[in-house]
Amino acid sequence: PTLTPTTSPTSLPSTSPSHPFIEFYTLSDTPDELPLDGIKLAWDLQGNIPPDTPFVLHLGNILPSSVATTSVVPPCDESLYATSQAILLHSTAPVFVTPGDGDWYDCPDDVRMTSWSYWKKYYSSFDTNWNTPATASVSRQMNRPENFFFVHEFVLFVGVNISGRNEPTRRAFENRLASARNWALKGLRESVGVVTSMVVFCHERPRSYHDDFFESLAARVDRLGLPLLVLHG
Repeated sequence: PTLTPTTSPTSLPSTSPSHPFIEFYTLSDTPDELPLDGIKLAWDLQGNIPPDTPFVLHLGNILPSSVATTSVVPPCDESLYATSQAILLHSTAPVFVTPGDGDWYDCPDDVRMTSWSYWKKYYSSFDTNWNTPATASVSRQMNRPENFFFVHEFVLFVGVNISGRNEPTRRAFENRLASARNWALKGLRESVGVVTSMVVFCHERPRSYHDDFFESLAARVDRLGLPLLVLHG
């Protein structure tokens, strides 16, 4: 501070930042209604994304809810996953997808785990449909391939499965959350000294029963002095 502020700089500004801004797109809870919402989304992904967009993040709930509740198509039918996949494949930029509650957990009890198998079939490695610098550096958790990370422009991006609450027991949920925590921390360990910030994307917003994940992660990035951005659906 100074007692005599001025609108004129005292010297030339410093050189341009060495790490440029990253522009990417996020989606969630779409496509919602078929066919109109699907047609619009496919058009946007194919024609309205700038050609230099490095990637798109889908934060979960890829099933069209308005169709899933009709008598024509059974709830969480495999055809809905295939239809949503075909729509997202129109994207000119690679799309990374994390699971949402509506993709499996909110499905009827008798088809919930079958729905999860459909999600894994169509989306657990969805970004491999593109070959770009971002997709080339992706690391996936062996036992839970829906958890992954990659480094792009000195930023660590981590996608994790934070959806649902009981799978079908509390212990199963805690194990799934612990796997997400361990994977995010592994991404940090492997990128220390390389990245300048971190982005985590998932479906659910942080809640008290997610403390094992978010508090552990917050403590680690605080010690490292890294900015952290959490994107959720």
